[in-house]
Amino acid sequence: MPRTTRARAEGEDYQAMKDRQAVAEAAERSPEGRRALLGRKAATEPSAKHRAPWWPLGVDSELEMKLYTRLEHAGLPVGVGQHRFVPGRQFRWDRCWIAEKVACEVQGGVWTNGAHSRGSGVQRDCLKLSIGAALGWRVLPVTAEMIESGEAVELIRQALEIAPATEARADEE
Repeated sequence: MPRTTRARAEGEDYQAMKDRQAVAEAAERSPEGRRALLGRKAATEPSAKHRAPWWPLGVDSELEMKLYTRLEHAGLPVGVGQHRFVPGRQFRWDRCWIAEKVACEVQGGVWTNGAHSRGSGVQRDCLKLSIGAALGWRVLPVTAEMIESGEAVELIRQALEIAPATEARADEE
């Protein structure tokens, strides 16, 4: 049965059917393919589930936002958020500095049986970190406690090989 006949037989608006068809064709051409049709988050899109509208692009959680603001406050480059580092895979770094090949993974929910502490999540994280290491990335997994204490920012500073502001001023004198 032709699409227009089917649409009329089912009482569907012809334009709505054409719009849905156009979306399906666009999804087939996109890098994310059919995932877009299935309602799953595309690899380059921020999560709408827990994302505040005023957060910068690439920030998907409260912990990532805390890290972002602490990096800004420390005067460090904030890097790129949600970067896909393996073509054809859905793996993304929470925050990374592409030129330096340094990445930071925020491990949320470690005390609440979150995704990073369950068997399948640990398996997925191991695969992601192993692929990243094989591709030459230095990855810093950080927890909420590390972000809040300032350890995460200091580790990122060391990995990026940027001297702290107090040392830099002492060297100038």
